[in-house]
Amino acid sequence: MVETKYLGTIESYFDVNNYQEAYHYSIDVLKSSKQNTKEFILADAICKLCNYITRKGESTDINQNLTDLKAMNCLLDWAGLKQMEFEVYIKKNEKEAILRMVNELFEVEEIFKKFDVRKELERLDRIKAWILKEITQKVCARRISLEYLEVFSQIGEVIHRYLNDDSFIERLLDILIRITDSERGAFFLFEDSKLQLVAGRNVEQQTINDARKVSKSIIRKTRKNAEIICCQDAMFDPRFKKSKSVILNKIRSVICTPLKVRENIIGAIYLDSRFTCGLFSDEDKHFLLAVTYFIASIIERSRIFLKMKEKNVSLQSGKFTGAAREYLIGESPAIKEIREMIERIAETDSTVLLTGETGTGKGLVARLIHYKSTRKHGKFIVLSCGAVPETLLESELFGHKKGAFTGAVNDKKGLFEEADKGTLFLDDISNAPLSIQAKLLQAIEEKTIRRLGEIVERRVDIRLISATNQNLKAMINQGLFRPDLFYRISVLTIHIPPLRERTVDIPILSNHFLKKYASKFHRNIVGFDREALKKMLLYPWPGNVRELQNTIEGAINLTMEHYITTDDLKLTAETHTKKRFPDKQAIINVLKSAKGNVSLASRLLGIGRSTFYRYIRKHNINISENNQ
Repeated sequence: MVETKYLGTIESYFDVNNYQEAYHYSIDVLKSSKQNTKEFILADAICKLCNYITRKGESTDINQNLTDLKAMNCLLDWAGLKQMEFEVYIKKNEKEAILRMVNELFEVEEIFKKFDVRKELERLDRIKAWILKEITQKVCARRISLEYLEVFSQIGEVIHRYLNDDSFIERLLDILIRITDSERGAFFLFEDSKLQLVAGRNVEQQTINDARKVSKSIIRKTRKNAEIICCQDAMFDPRFKKSKSVILNKIRSVICTPLKVRENIIGAIYLDSRFTCGLFSDEDKHFLLAVTYFIASIIERSRIFLKMKEKNVSLQSGKFTGAAREYLIGESPAIKEIREMIERIAETDSTVLLTGETGTGKGLVARLIHYKSTRKHGKFIVLSCGAVPETLLESELFGHKKGAFTGAVNDKKGLFEEADKGTLFLDDISNAPLSIQAKLLQAIEEKTIRRLGEIVERRVDIRLISATNQNLKAMINQGLFRPDLFYRISVLTIHIPPLRERTVDIPILSNHFLKKYASKFHRNIVGFDREALKKMLLYPWPGNVRELQNTIEGAINLTMEHYITTDDLKLTAETHTKKRFPDKQAIINVLKSAKGNVSLASRLLGIGRSTFYRYIRKHNINISENNQ
């Protein structure tokens, strides 16, 4: 194709910084190409990059171009375009922008290694050198020591070789303890309001298993304030004069930094010494900030992070089963049917597809099915198909043989093998790329898998549960999801309706969460005032049950009265839509719940009795048919 030949010319001009010619050739490709083709998408993106680098003050956004290339499975083109974006930001000296994207650098590198594109890998090495330079400058305004530069190299090696290994966090802690002369280090994971010790080490590299040996009050303060805490002598620091853990453990020097991914605090790295005051300098503080700036996103995407979360889940299976039942509280026909379906299908081994919006509780329903099944003593393994880079997803699912690709230093089980005799839950399955979908189908149908780099077939005995908030049938029509895989994963389907379609359950759920959090926080709160309940019934709850739960938890902490008011709910005018026109199904649901009692049904919907009758007539609803 002429367009394909032109693309090579465009990239050549781009590489030698002749952005004017690259721009003109890109325009020619746009004129001669069809939209939604690879050539058109690439030329459009390069036009934007050329404009951005030649005209000061303009900004550009090629995120959609990159997303389209991934959806088309054009991984090498995606990686090449991403590298061009890195280079443009470097030329424009957009430091913050490129540091925010540093986690994608590893994905680009994996793709280049997979396709053995050595020239592009050399260009990528120059980008990595620039990033390292910027990070080291961020560490300290003055010249950084050679020792710290060596530490960054060591951390990079640990990420490269041990990212998905159980020893990854401990190896990282060993490096940080050594460089800061700390006595001990610990890595904590935050799960809701819980503080989970994932790994702990002392200077002799011995494992610390007891979280009580460090200061949990300092870690919680780090999470609450979302900022690093550095203390020269915690025993005499007024911030911690009431901290029992500081006094009991006789902690002197301590430094604790949050692991932040976007706006979420996923964990914290903690270092201390019981013997030395004034151990941590400003240089140490800036160094830790720089380290956690880029490793937090790497940790979040790693398999070890997913295993940590799963371990925490398995230790609290009773808690999660209870949470799942919370999401299914209600008297609406839809929720009653879901509860009955779970009981019926739990004992089968057929695949299950859970559909519904974010926040409806699909993941918790999957756990409930597992814990009610004969597989409850096996593992419940979770993988979010959207949380793992496409280049690593196959290895995550099926495992790999040592030497199968660069960085495969050990044999590794995939999640299919990990879930043997248990349940594998694939969340956001709509994000699985087409290249993986065919292998998923084969594994499900034949109950065998092959690790990357192996020819040996391994039998696996799993029950597969999948979930999505997308319309998979529409994706099939668009060529984004395989129809044969869809029919295989949806032998049994449970649709969890959004909260706005079962408004009759809102008062029941609200009262349950009110009792739960009033007891938890020791508050004497007995209910909701009439306006608050009415507002909750009219509010569309885009975040569904999860949003309702969080809203009530916040209101419990805010209110100064014995009743929750509209002010306590914090449902702003911008997000509050006046749902004064209930649809036919909403009216039928309420009538069934109220057993045909029109007065009760109208009160539940927060509208007058005469208005309710008007909508009954409008929708031609037979009251006698809905009084059961």
